[in-house]
Amino acid sequence: MKNKLLVLKSFLFIFGINSAVFASPASYLDSDPGARPAGMGSAFTGLSDDGNAPIFNPAGLTNMGLNQFEASASVGILTQDRLHNFLSASQQLPPKSYLGFDIIQYGVNNIDGRDVNGLPTANLQDIELALAASYAYEISYQFKVGVRSSFLYQNLAGANSHGFGGVDVGLIVIPSVLYDFTLGACIHHLGGFLAWDTGSTESLSPDLRLGFSQKFFGQTLILAYDAEWPMQSNFNIIHHAGVEWWTQKFLAFRGGWDQNDPTAGISLRYLNYSLDYSFRFESNNLGNSQRITLNFSL
Repeated sequence: MKNKLLVLKSFLFIFGINSAVFASPASYLDSDPGARPAGMGSAFTGLSDDGNAPIFNPAGLTNMGLNQFEASASVGILTQDRLHNFLSASQQLPPKSYLGFDIIQYGVNNIDGRDVNGLPTANLQDIELALAASYAYEISYQFKVGVRSSFLYQNLAGANSHGFGGVDVGLIVIPSVLYDFTLGACIHHLGGFLAWDTGSTESLSPDLRLGFSQKFFGQTLILAYDAEWPMQSNFNIIHHAGVEWWTQKFLAFRGGWDQNDPTAGISLRYLNYSLDYSFRFESNNLGNSQRITLNFSL
């Protein structure tokens, strides 16, 4: 079984999400499943003001504004039989606390199975789940903090693993009430691991993100930037940049740059509902990806 898993993991190395690869366990946790941040080049750590906040910066749960409840559902339209879906729900706990829950599903179907000698076997699949809870607290208007932790499950061709996605610790700083400028920071996967039923255990690599967002013209135009450091690398910084423009109260356009890949998106808003769409031009030979997200707030 250990040899079988080794062969499968080597094969899955090329089946990364977006520009990431399976260089570390549960690497899908570092790719955004939501259409809005995906359309902005995944530059969302400083912004983090909707149902995608727990993924990037749990402190962003404090940005719910007048809403007391928010929910999001995202579906990924990916090539190579990949799945990447997301559900989230957030609830305000007056006066200054916020609670969130989310589920991420990732997987690859119809994997070309090979034995240790490289000979074809039956098709296989990889199913991965992350069940997470988040908590945020607004210390003041200028300082917000948040934490998130997750339970992980993976089934790789019949071999199972359970684990802990680690603790994500986030911070949002608003330097002045006079400007719509926000700074954000979040470190992900502290203490994370996956334990396989074969007896092996894999550690998750921490990931650090620093970002900012600036809003202009009555918050109708947003510029955002993230610098991401996968801490297992030799200080290899991944750059994310994006823009969002609300041309009307019900219509927004987005564009961005995620490391080597351009991204684009659009949103439609009606009352308490919004529908987001994103398109990403992939440079990793996996084919372009699309995402659709439905949001609801009360």
